[in-house]
Amino acid sequence: MGSVFSGRTGPRGGKTAVESLLKVQINQTRKAPGSPAAPRLVFDAADVAEVSYGPLRWHVHVDETEPHFGGRRRWFACLACSCRRTTLYVVGDALACRVCLGLRYASQHETERDRLFRRAHKLRDRLGWSGGVADERGGRPGGMHEMTYCRLSRNLASLTAKILSDLEDWVEGAERTF
Repeated sequence: MGSVFSGRTGPRGGKTAVESLLKVQINQTRKAPGSPAAPRLVFDAADVAEVSYGPLRWHVHVDETEPHFGGRRRWFACLACSCRRTTLYVVGDALACRVCLGLRYASQHETERDRLFRRAHKLRDRLGWSGGVADERGGRPGGMHEMTYCRLSRNLASLTAKILSDLEDWVEGAERTF
């Protein structure tokens, strides 16, 4: 497979997903409760932060901008490219942004079928229904407008039809290979 930098890692030969790595966010001022493995962030001065994770330590430049609506927004300067980032990732002994490390989001590894299933599950959750796409339909949730319920039900029926037809094609293709 290779290292994070080789471009040949992950479940489908793709790059590593950021969800599986340790991350440091600019708005993280202390470790999350109950997570001793989280990187620690301490602001040394107005423009420098120290990130520590076990024996590793990095000094990261912090930049501030003023949004048009007022206030202040802080950014990390990536140690590799110096671009402004809100999140840096720990990979081995490196601390850098997602782009410099060649990382992807988990959704970028999904196939079209995976996306259809995710959308269907999301609709079922919104409707308050349990189970998968082949399970029975539930009733209209309390407080949901009838037109909204009808629209979401139609969208779910359309997605379910696509999934089932796609599964039939997939099963036929699998049978041909055996």
